[in-house]
Amino acid sequence: MPWSLEIHHIGLNNSGDATLIIAKDTPIPTLANPDPVPITVRSALIDGGRFNHSPTVHEYLTNTAQIQQLDVMVATHYDADHFNGLRALLLRNSNVYDNTFIFDQGEPGNIPAFNLGPYDERLDHRPNRENPYILYRDSIYSRGNRKRVTAFVDSNNTAGGNANWQPPNWLIGKEILWIGANRYDIERNYDPNGNYNAGGVIFPPPQRNHGSWDVNGNPIDINRKALIPPGAPTIRCIAANQYRQGNAALVGAIGGTDESRKNNKSLIFLVQFNNFKYFIGGDAEQDQENALDTILNPTNDFAGRVHALKLSHHGAATSTSPAFINRLKPCAVFISNGPQNQFGHPHQAGINAIEGNISKTAER
Repeated sequence: MPWSLEIHHIGLNNSGDATLIIAKDTPIPTLANPDPVPITVRSALIDGGRFNHSPTVHEYLTNTAQIQQLDVMVATHYDADHFNGLRALLLRNSNVYDNTFIFDQGEPGNIPAFNLGPYDERLDHRPNRENPYILYRDSIYSRGNRKRVTAFVDSNNTAGGNANWQPPNWLIGKEILWIGANRYDIERNYDPNGNYNAGGVIFPPPQRNHGSWDVNGNPIDINRKALIPPGAPTIRCIAANQYRQGNAALVGAIGGTDESRKNNKSLIFLVQFNNFKYFIGGDAEQDQENALDTILNPTNDFAGRVHALKLSHHGAATSTSPAFINRLKPCAVFISNGPQNQFGHPHQAGINAIEGNISKTAER
């Protein structure tokens, strides 16, 4: 039975980002069954726009895309126009999001991160229940059986950190679309004090109670290889929290200004389906993207091309460079912008990066 891949860029007013990715395994139509129902459907929503975008996003998921159960939800970073809409979806009285696996940067630590918009939304650890990150985190556990897979990732820019937490680069190299598609048979592994031992990493009960567990209370282990059906589309993380995947080994974190560091903490993903490749990277900036060019197109030719990408950071001046576009050799580039948005996106530099670098070479 043939697999198919759908990538939906959901139109949002003003500024905002929401991308829906769907993989379907549908029987071949026959005279007796000309419109077969898919046997398997896997769906992932990458970012959800602003809080007030949630009615649009929910309507699109449930009516246009006919999603009955969202399998995966991703917040690429903690800017208001990317993750606040996810919080609003999680607070809806809808079972569409009750069993969703959730990925994000992890705990923001004490690194300040400013959200887009007219509000001061620092994401440091203030004892303030109105902190947007805390509101987002609490919304995950507001109902249902959701699993926040990155609950114990310390997103600080040093890979050392607390021994009881996963490092900021933990998600890199992992496939996310198929987590939870198969039953995990992990046995409970608690010490006499009720702590869960995850390969030497101890999570005490308060953390364990808000971690990532299946319906039987067993820990979800993303390192356990999921059974990905042959020929099915995949979504793999290639950068997170300023770290990125190298050809042979992990490349360390980069520096930059507070604003560039915040943007370059974005989770970046490569979607693959047979020979097709699609790139999506939140608000990542040029230096982070350029370091990934040989990962994305190792041979620097049309055989290794990335066929489509979403221009990072809405086409801002610091987003995708001409050299990056030229290396990836895409035949389609998408920019998420509402008309007359307050940031003036896309910037002319973003447009210039595209012009003259989009390939029209036919493939056979």
